Amino acid sequence: MIRIGITGNPGVGKHTIADLLSKKIKNSKIIDINKIIISNQALNFETFEADLKKTRLFLLKELINDNVIVVGHLLPYVIKRNELDFIAILRKSPYSLIDVYEKRKYSNKKLQENILCEILGICFYDTLKVFGKLKISEIDTTCNDPEESVKKIIYHYDHKSKRQIGLVDWLDVIYKNGDNRKFLSIN
Repeated sequence: MIRIGITGNPGVGKHTIADLLSKKIKNSKIIDINKIIISNQALNFETFEADLKKTRLFLLKELINDNVIVVGHLLPYVIKRNELDFIAILRKSPYSLIDVYEKRKYSNKKLQENILCEILGICFYDTLKVFGKLKISEIDTTCNDPEESVKKIIYHYDHKSKRQIGLVDWLDVIYKNGDNRKFLSIN
């Protein structure tokens, strides 16, 4: 039984990588947290906030499959430590994410919120808090094609002692590049 989670901020490649990973794991099923939220009416359309308790209840019904890949940025809020064996936290350079978000036509506010979450490592921190450092690895997707990221996920899943965290530090990068004002005051 293989139970892998893929999480990270919007635009880092979660769904593309989950699709490729599912082709490498026999009889695996992708559980998309966003699809569960929408198909089970667990979204408040006035506030655009997900009902996490309701989402978790529907998600638990899906976790009965043998080989699962759970994908979504809300993963650490709806899954508990013992429900997955390994979680890949996908990270991507804020420089690259700006292009992704502009292509997706994100509002300035949404763009800024997501860039800041990536720079500060919010998704990484929340996932670490729930699952602990032995169950997670950060995968930088900035310069990797999706196939390479999948290879890294499989490697880190298979080799527990080679799991890596704390290698991605976008805050340090933007300060070294002198772009702290650019990213911390996006309009």
